[in-house]
Amino acid sequence: VAVDYFKEGRTYDLMLMDKEMLFMDGHKATRQLRTMGVKIPIIALTGNALQSDKDLFFEAGVDAFQTK
Repeated sequence: VAVDYFKEGRTYDLMLMDKEMLFMDGHKATRQLRTMGVKIPIIALTGNALQSDKDLFFEAGVDAFQTK
């Protein structure tokens, strides 16, 4: 949904991104937003505390990672 909103021209100051979402997982959505040129801070906020999840999010372009 966030990717679609940015395609429509909506803007935001900050985005909280979860790992498991309905249509696309959080690191894929983050990667797509960064590819589109979205520069706002994206914070991964997830219940998954595995280092591999953290690594995937940072590789995708998040600015911070926080577990719930």
